[in-house]
Amino acid sequence: MIRKVKALLYQLWHYRRLIRNPITAVLFFSGRSRAPARFHFGQLLFAVRRQDWVGVDEVLMDDEYLCVLPELESIQRPRILDLGANIGAFAMFVLRHKPESVIYSVEPAEDTFGILEQNCAMNPDLQWRALRAAVWSERGSAGFSRAGSSTGNQVSSNTMTERVPTETLSGLCDNMVEGPIDLIKMDIEGAESCVIPQEEELLKRTRAMVVEIHNDRIDEREVAQSLQRCFPYLYRLPGRKSSKPLILAVRQERVLPVYKPPH
Repeated sequence: MIRKVKALLYQLWHYRRLIRNPITAVLFFSGRSRAPARFHFGQLLFAVRRQDWVGVDEVLMDDEYLCVLPELESIQRPRILDLGANIGAFAMFVLRHKPESVIYSVEPAEDTFGILEQNCAMNPDLQWRALRAAVWSERGSAGFSRAGSSTGNQVSSNTMTERVPTETLSGLCDNMVEGPIDLIKMDIEGAESCVIPQEEELLKRTRAMVVEIHNDRIDEREVAQSLQRCFPYLYRLPGRKSSKPLILAVRQERVLPVYKPPH
């Protein structure tokens, strides 16, 4: 009992800058409430479930995507595609630092998309739009496998799983984005192996990209070769809790660890 209380107190202290209501936070972190709880990130409000928290921790607490901000500094109204958006933590991270950004968040899981939509609605002054879809090699539908954490759900060839709508990256850009793309964030749980090679022409016209390569599921070399054809500079972001490579692909040289693809 004492150990549990200590663990709860540590969580309340550690996440204090996100806590909006202490009572809600106690119920959330103690597991006594399974309903989505509301927190805040600066002036932004957001709802989150327990299974979504790993993404909040990585993005909003660990500043995992801090590297993208210099790519947006000189752009007055950057257009950003957030692929594999989950509940929108990446979008909120960018919008707190660059509130004039136009962000299109794409998430396939119906329940998670509901939280994403809610988070967009709670911040109505922002140019933040959500679309329910999985980014895939073709438009239509595909199987979708669930993981313990909502950040690990993925498109699957298993016909016994639930079905989700799919869209190509080019289709998303044609139908959703007004104007050129300044940044693509891609965390699509292995689908990058079919999306990136197929969309090289589009990526060559994109200012910057940050992508997590799920090398536990796909051949990292194929994705790396495509990225090398599309961007002159590739960097692997250091200091991650995850062992999966998080790659920043840009058009101007940066002072970061150079990404060295496997041979």
